[in-house]
Amino acid sequence: MVVLNERRDHHPYLYTRLLVLLGLIILGFLILGLRLWHIQIVQHEALSQRAEINRIRTYEVKAHRGKIFDRNEVLLVENVPSYNLTVVKENVNDLDAVVELLVERFEIDEADFRSKYRRANRFRPIIVKRDISFEEVSFIEARQFEYPGLRVDTAPKRHYIKDRMASNVFGYLGEISESELKNQRFMGYSSGDLVGKAGVELTYEHFLRGISGRVTYEVDAVNRPMRIIDQMDPISGTDLRLSLDYRLQKRMDELYENFAGAAVAMDVRDGRILAIGSYPNFNPNLFATGISRKDWNYLMSHNHHPLQDKSIRGIYPPGSLFKMIPALAGLELGVFDETTTTNFPGYFEYGGRHYRDWRRTGHGVTDVYKSLEESVDSFYYYHSLEIGINNMAKYGRMFGLGQRTGIDIPGERPGILPTRDWKLRHRGEVWYPGDTIPASIGQGYVTLTPLQLTVMTAAIANGGKVLVPRLVTHIGDEEQEPPPGVQADVDPRNLAIIQEGMRRVIYGEQGTGRHLRHPRISMAGKSATSQVIGLDPEEEYDEDNIYVGHRSHAWFAGYAPLEDPKIAVLVFVQNGGPGARTAGPIFRDLIVYALDELKIP
Repeated sequence: MVVLNERRDHHPYLYTRLLVLLGLIILGFLILGLRLWHIQIVQHEALSQRAEINRIRTYEVKAHRGKIFDRNEVLLVENVPSYNLTVVKENVNDLDAVVELLVERFEIDEADFRSKYRRANRFRPIIVKRDISFEEVSFIEARQFEYPGLRVDTAPKRHYIKDRMASNVFGYLGEISESELKNQRFMGYSSGDLVGKAGVELTYEHFLRGISGRVTYEVDAVNRPMRIIDQMDPISGTDLRLSLDYRLQKRMDELYENFAGAAVAMDVRDGRILAIGSYPNFNPNLFATGISRKDWNYLMSHNHHPLQDKSIRGIYPPGSLFKMIPALAGLELGVFDETTTTNFPGYFEYGGRHYRDWRRTGHGVTDVYKSLEESVDSFYYYHSLEIGINNMAKYGRMFGLGQRTGIDIPGERPGILPTRDWKLRHRGEVWYPGDTIPASIGQGYVTLTPLQLTVMTAAIANGGKVLVPRLVTHIGDEEQEPPPGVQADVDPRNLAIIQEGMRRVIYGEQGTGRHLRHPRISMAGKSATSQVIGLDPEEEYDEDNIYVGHRSHAWFAGYAPLEDPKIAVLVFVQNGGPGARTAGPIFRDLIVYALDELKIP
């Protein structure tokens, strides 16, 4: 009886507990239901979008850059397939593990990668290494589950078919910089894009670049594409055709195999460049996928600076090539005529100093023709004092000197064609007559580029028309007409005297270039040997006992054929010694090869 009473007494407590438990269960279901309602109704749109993003990936498809051809449509620059290793920030689960793999297997710079990673868009691939090998592609593909953030993307790679040939013309590509990304000119570009950094690759960047496409994939759990949802094909860049002749350019490169310097071959009728080289040249393929530190250091530390385009950026004393300018100025101003003569004993004395001829015994009676034929310095020393430096600068500028020529590649320097005001502004000193004397033979303060002197030579050949050099003849199918040029305001009779003097350099009895004659090709020219360091008036120049970097520069410039000039050629050999000896044979070879063998232009 006692036991039964105890069970009845505890029954209300059990009932209460069951009610509490039931209430908690109902409350739990209510909370769950509310949560499901919130997810399915309130957050439906946002969560659907997030799920779609996790399932779908859109990637950029790079456009092929426009190809580059020579004047005869020989392909010089193309695009070839390559593979880039990339990282997509959104898909990275363990950044430290990814970094460790990249450093150990691919030898990347950890600090540089982490910097790019911090700045990167979470969905845009970060390029880690360009143009990876098939072995590296296989290595990454086999580890997609372990490192889902790593990707291998297919991308076009720039390929310069002739390697070093015309590297100063083509330029090279490089990854776009932070400053360029902020520039209005590069609107629409993204970090990691390759852009032209020099040459026609830079000048014509917006024609060559093309328009990228895109492809949208549905991906699986490790971000592998399952199917294409949407696709927009890229539009390739516009092709360029150059005025260069591949065969002449190749011959120029061969002739400079053992020299530093620059050379230019130009059509004297319209200014189109047939060949132009800067030596030593470089291989722009080194830059196509990002140049290595080792290769970059080599190029930057090289004594002859391969990345400097010597044809447009190198400024050098032109030596006797400049003599055509004071000769023309003297004729135009009436300082002398074709019958005026001088006769100095191997030097001109002024202010107690001897300004020497290159022939120490002198040249005898000299008129303007002989002054060019034998390159008689004293003729110019004497007359320069009456001509004056400002008049020499005036006629020099009239023929394209001391200013940018306007060629369609960047980086051109104007050089120096001094005047009285120039010295006062830049040196803080007045101009002295002793400054004018060496300037009259292209020494002293006069420094010009090889291309400027080519333009001057072409203008003498064609009757005084100063042309704007041009490299690109076609953008796509559209022909680019060269600028018309400007006619120099000189008397044609005086210009004819200069032409005859240059003819005698080759065909005169004592012409400095008489050894360059050819049985079928007639030509006119001018040799020059410009000093790099100053010598005492009584000091003999001994090439064999002087440091190579202090040896004189060798020049030769001229045109052909005499009866109907078509081509002007300038040859500059850095520290090459006597111009007629070193530069002259290269000049002759290029002229003969272009006109006699190739029949151009």
